[in-house]
Amino acid sequence: NIDAIISGMARTEERAKSVDFSTGYQEDEQAIIIRKSDADKIKDKNSFTPDMTVGYQQGALQETLAKEQMANVKQHTMQQIPDLISALQTKQIDGVLVDSSVGGSHVKAHPESLEMVIGKFKMTDDNAKYVAIPKNQPALQAAINQSIAEVKEQGLIDQWMDEAYDLLIKKDGGEKKINWLDYTPYYWNGV
Repeated sequence: NIDAIISGMARTEERAKSVDFSTGYQEDEQAIIIRKSDADKIKDKNSFTPDMTVGYQQGALQETLAKEQMANVKQHTMQQIPDLISALQTKQIDGVLVDSSVGGSHVKAHPESLEMVIGKFKMTDDNAKYVAIPKNQPALQAAINQSIAEVKEQGLIDQWMDEAYDLLIKKDGGEKKINWLDYTPYYWNGV
């Protein structure tokens, strides 16, 4: 029913049984959002002690990483990353595991109180994000791969990420908000 999924999707062997993938278009590191006030003591995942709590989104890659590589630390799971950010800001947890793209948006939205450190997790798979397409569509796959190559060559991913962060933190009367109408040009260009 659809021609492509472009949603920060990771390539797994299980998914590869039902879809084909483009070349990777973006590679993120696994990161930890922390309070700025803790920056002197939290440098990566190894800085967490047994009395500290790390949070992550339920069912995400970060849950697996925390359980495997931070087993000696208290762990807290929630459905939504904004809820985890609130828990971090109210000192219920000491860090939030995210990929660096997601982390960047939250840090940019709260530059006075949050920062991000690279987690230094051991990864068994790559961290790339891929476009998923229906099986056996070589022309579509080649066209998508060509577009990805051009975007990478022009350095547009980082530019687009910065623009997306700015859109997410537009201020209105001092309140941070998401205004989905700001995305209209992107939807129009996509169509």
